[in-house]
Amino acid sequence: MASVKRQSLKQKIIFLDRDGTIISENKDDFRLRSAEDVDLFPNVGETLHYLQSELKYKLVLVSNQDGLGSEDYPVETFELVQSTLEKKLKQFDVSFDSIHIDNHFAFENHPNRKPAIGMLKKYFKESPNLDECYVIGDSLVDMKLSQNLKVKGIYFHAQTDERDQMSESLKKQIVLYTKNWKNILDFFKSKNI
Repeated sequence: MASVKRQSLKQKIIFLDRDGTIISENKDDFRLRSAEDVDLFPNVGETLHYLQSELKYKLVLVSNQDGLGSEDYPVETFELVQSTLEKKLKQFDVSFDSIHIDNHFAFENHPNRKPAIGMLKKYFKESPNLDECYVIGDSLVDMKLSQNLKVKGIYFHAQTDERDQMSESLKKQIVLYTKNWKNILDFFKSKNI
């Protein structure tokens, strides 16, 4: 009996990418520079609300922001975009349980930069329910993160599709390929029947 109770206390976590997954990216340079650039994908607010309020998932934002804090990408620009995103999600009664941002470039191979798991290790000290943890992201890097975390991936490819670059083992991590958030909502609703 006690083991059943302990099992139910394990965390359910959705690790979310930001740009290209929650927010539609500027296709010219993939950099969000102003509040006006924060354009949520359709159905993202409703889906995240359902996951957080109805299914009791923790929502953890995980984003690589190359060069954040540099002259080319000031912290103030990032903070403006981030606060605008958070305000827009608040309209759906959604807030992130935690936010993890890495500012290193890919060539630095920093252990906190996705797909490495350095900035997420604390979640695995808290005994998450791995069967109920997912990474939702729009890139090969996000799906590799799901593989490194040993959780399921949901590949949201509304703007790009890198499936041809995925190994067979990586493809096995992915439980849903989709171009819209309505399909993600339906996926979780069907699991909750």
